[in-house]
Amino acid sequence: MWDSGPTQFSWNMVVSALVTIGLYSTCFRYYVQLPTEAGHEFHTTDPVVGASTSRRLDPKVARMIREMVSGGETRLYAIRKALRSVKIQ
Repeated sequence: MWDSGPTQFSWNMVVSALVTIGLYSTCFRYYVQLPTEAGHEFHTTDPVVGASTSRRLDPKVARMIREMVSGGETRLYAIRKALRSVKIQ
């Protein structure tokens, strides 16, 4: 988190004091925000056959996103910046 030094030492002291009195847990918790019903607005249960003209995302853009993510890029703004250079016709 921090480099070693006074800040790290202070943080360790605070954490150890809180653990001692039972106010700090070393248990890691992960929170997930699930989509609402509106988040599923464009999902269909019908199987897609062939290319659909009502697609929200161009196949070229989807392919480019998959390539970038599979290459290890996870920063949203870096992906957006790369997608701005794509010309869709």
